[in-house]
Amino acid sequence: MIKMKLLILILATVAISYQLNGQCQFTPFQGLNYALITTNANWNTSNAACIACGAQMMGMPSGANQTFVEQTLGANAPAWSTAWVNGNSGGWCQFYTFKSNGKQFFGTNCESNATYVLCVKQ
Repeated sequence: MIKMKLLILILATVAISYQLNGQCQFTPFQGLNYALITTNANWNTSNAACIACGAQMMGMPSGANQTFVEQTLGANAPAWSTAWVNGNSGGWCQFYTFKSNGKQFFGTNCESNATYVLCVKQ
């Protein structure tokens, strides 16, 4: 019960902070809206940031989506900075690596921190 109350408090805090800081700015691409949100947080907290913006984490970018993520959303992201994406399996979570010349590392411990989270909404 205490863990559930703590989770609700964290989600409410994240929702308020992301909406107040204007971080929910989405860019349309191929009929969807995408955002790169700075979180400097673990996977669960980053997922809550997407939810607070009425979105969900996007899958691992590839093809045209990867080009869009690199050139538009991540234009100012430092090389090798990371963003959580939608992939969580038994405490192992996926992340995207910016400006890595195609070298992607597909996962790490979900309690690790990434600089960003990639969010998408319809």
